[in-house]
Amino acid sequence: MLSTVPNEILFTIAENLSPGPLLNLLLTCRSFHHSLSRLMLRHALANKDFTPALVWASIEGHVPLIKTILAHTPASDEATKMEEIALREACDHGSLKSVETLLDHGVPHTPPEDNDRRYPLAIAVYKCHLPVVRLLLSRGAVPDVWPGYPPMAFDLCRNGEVEILRELLAAGADPNARNNHMSSCFTLAAEYGHLECLKVLLEYGAEVDVVDRDNDTPMILALYCERWDVVEFLLEQEECDLVTRNLRGFDPLNLACITGRADVVRKIFSKQVPGHDTFWYERELVPMVSLARMRHREEVVEVLEQEILKLWLASSTL
Repeated sequence: MLSTVPNEILFTIAENLSPGPLLNLLLTCRSFHHSLSRLMLRHALANKDFTPALVWASIEGHVPLIKTILAHTPASDEATKMEEIALREACDHGSLKSVETLLDHGVPHTPPEDNDRRYPLAIAVYKCHLPVVRLLLSRGAVPDVWPGYPPMAFDLCRNGEVEILRELLAAGADPNARNNHMSSCFTLAAEYGHLECLKVLLEYGAEVDVVDRDNDTPMILALYCERWDVVEFLLEQEECDLVTRNLRGFDPLNLACITGRADVVRKIFSKQVPGHDTFWYERELVPMVSLARMRHREEVVEVLEQEILKLWLASSTL
């Protein structure tokens, strides 16, 4: 409705208001912003309440108004709190110029002592504002700040935001940090199928052989979720764990058979050197053949029978 009201009428209404809900509502009228900037400043100077004007200017990237308000704001704890709010809002909306102006003024971007997750860098990372993330990191923002909390990189690995992930790792984020479920960034990237994130994590020293609280490895999760490009990539890594079983009793070979990927089964056999006794194939592979037949995985059955024959011949010559 407000968008249909002429600016002259809106300005008359707003000029008789103190900063409050109605004035904030008027700020949503995009065509009215330039007129309101001087009005907001006038209200701020008259009422000594700079917060609405500074927050609005920071969201909109109105640098001249930001500088004017900061110049008229006397130093105090209340003023610092107002400036921190403005910085968080600028990070939330990806307003690079506003963030730069506030940082240049000396607005602190350090994490609060009370573990408030509204930390400027965390906000920019969550909203995937890459230029703002780069600016904050260049000014000394810390990527890992709260012991016991999942690192900022977790959401990036879950969502496949590889560029911001690279920025955090280059700034010192721990590629092997764990959450409460004992999942790592590498685990999440494998589970959600983000191959490029896996490659970046490896560049910065991520461990391939990690297990979470359910004893799931990255390979097991990639197989469960049928992330075949990730499975192929993990099979190329020497450190890839192919023998660990999760708490449900599945290992990579079981899951490859169940999903009917004969090519993966072959590659697992080509890499795996089982540390089992000579009758391992009877206990493990023969039941897998029956399971594969029940699921009509004929190609898998053929591969398994070939491997059983090889193992049987090898054991019979001992």
